[in-house]
Amino acid sequence: GFIYYPSGRVAVVVCKGPAGQMVTFMADTEKNQILATFNHLGVGGVQYTNGTPWLVVTEEGWSVSEKSGASIERGKFPRKKPEPVTCQASVCLVVKFQDRQNIKAHFVCEDVHKEFDCGEKLRRTESYESKVMGKRSDGRLQLDISSIRQRQKEVGLSGSVYVPPGPHHFSTEQPGVGALKAQLRTLTSTSSTLSSTVKELQSLDARLSSINLLAKPMYGTARLSSTSSTSVSPGGTARLDATSASAALDATARSGGDTMASSTGRRLPTLVPADFGAPPMSDSMRRFARKLGAPGAVKKQEPYKGRRKRLEQMPMADIAERVMGGSAPQDTLLVLCVLADWAPACFKLEQQLMAANHALGEESQGAGASMSGRVKMYKVDASEGNWLQKKYDFRTVPMLLMYYEGKLVRATNSLSSAASIKAGALEALAQGRRKQFLPEAFSFRGQDNCQLDYITESWSMLA
Repeated sequence: GFIYYPSGRVAVVVCKGPAGQMVTFMADTEKNQILATFNHLGVGGVQYTNGTPWLVVTEEGWSVSEKSGASIERGKFPRKKPEPVTCQASVCLVVKFQDRQNIKAHFVCEDVHKEFDCGEKLRRTESYESKVMGKRSDGRLQLDISSIRQRQKEVGLSGSVYVPPGPHHFSTEQPGVGALKAQLRTLTSTSSTLSSTVKELQSLDARLSSINLLAKPMYGTARLSSTSSTSVSPGGTARLDATSASAALDATARSGGDTMASSTGRRLPTLVPADFGAPPMSDSMRRFARKLGAPGAVKKQEPYKGRRKRLEQMPMADIAERVMGGSAPQDTLLVLCVLADWAPACFKLEQQLMAANHALGEESQGAGASMSGRVKMYKVDASEGNWLQKKYDFRTVPMLLMYYEGKLVRATNSLSSAASIKAGALEALAQGRRKQFLPEAFSFRGQDNCQLDYITESWSMLA
């Protein structure tokens, strides 16, 4: 809300938010100078009319200064002085500061008399049980309903979102299981049932710790290899007969076994695990065992062989010498696959090219190797340059260029499957051997869109 001076200027601004309210006091001047401001935590300050800080309040402490800026008083909370700090900010505004929780601002202007509580307001100052009148037979608390309703009306009329804080810093009479050790240390001899229970537990713990037990075997159920016997003493502890113990020791010595020491220092025979035989097997388990025992039951797994062979990369700068120049191999078809990594059609066709390259390599090792072994496929990156595009005037990729002994035999982009690529390469090899070459000045003349027409008709390459 707002409070105005008779001149029409803003005097007080009160803003409320989720955390609380913020109060700002202004002077009756044209510049609307701020005289004092405090937030919901009591943090803020008061300043002189010349702009010098008078009172500064933070969460850790406070400071008071003169009009010239010299410090008068400062310190950290809690503030122990009983007298408050009074700041006459203007004719209409007086601020009294005791501590961060007790800050009062008095505003008086003509018929307006308003006192603002600018200090920190805690959420509870009374106990949770302050409204409890008694306890019913069923265990529920009987509350003072009338006082609770009255408190709700007061909060509603004042519009305050604050209620007194609860006893968060107090400890209850029964702090819980975590304080059990502390309670046990403070027990007296006259304590009732709990003390006697603790004594019984301590006595039981002492008797259990005094019992001497044989060393436990590491694995399985163990039995003594000899026929020694045990007897129970009047005190209730088990002991090994001297004769049987010595016989067991002699048997262990004859068998070459080791001995081990008990907690009393006596040497005891080694515990030998009993042999319970092989576990019973079902019919299906027997059949499986016979299969495993048969010769050749476990077949040696053959190493995986891929059905695709990666294309060897050929730089654009080496094509003139290695493919078209004097370094071109004799009686060999070189297939240059001009591809671009950014084109989906090139990625799809590259998989078919690798499959065709693998098939030609497999056939070159068997019968009929004279034809398949004479085909070499290379990958050319179209992004390295446009020399081939300008030479043959093609504008689309992928493009397959087939050379035989330095001369162009076939140029196409209409092959889409591994079988057609393989068949086209072998056919081009046969044409090269018959000296059927394309003209020296061969050019597509912009008519190299066979592959694009194929893609338009059937989008299977991009699937």
